[in-house]
Amino acid sequence: MSVIHVGDYPGSFPNVPGQPGVVSPTYDWTEEYTIVNATLAAAFDRVTVAAYVENLFDDRSINYVHPEAFVDGKYGVNRPRTVGVRLGYAF
Repeated sequence: MSVIHVGDYPGSFPNVPGQPGVVSPTYDWTEEYTIVNATLAAAFDRVTVAAYVENLFDDRSINYVHPEAFVDGKYGVNRPRTVGVRLGYAF
């Protein structure tokens, strides 16, 4: 199991370049978030089987702010919960 915690932070410099004290219209902060990943595996003679979950609690916090004016592409969020199985074979 792994736990990754990231605090909030500014997405860019707050002011318009060359204009001290004028806040940029594209300035914003990311959100604080915690991602929990878990894996359970069993190893046999030549085969390994593992079940995994990434982003266990499906945290969809904003983790990236792109400095552009269009809201559609401005914010990036954590990847959604992913569940799967991995198989390995040693030749």
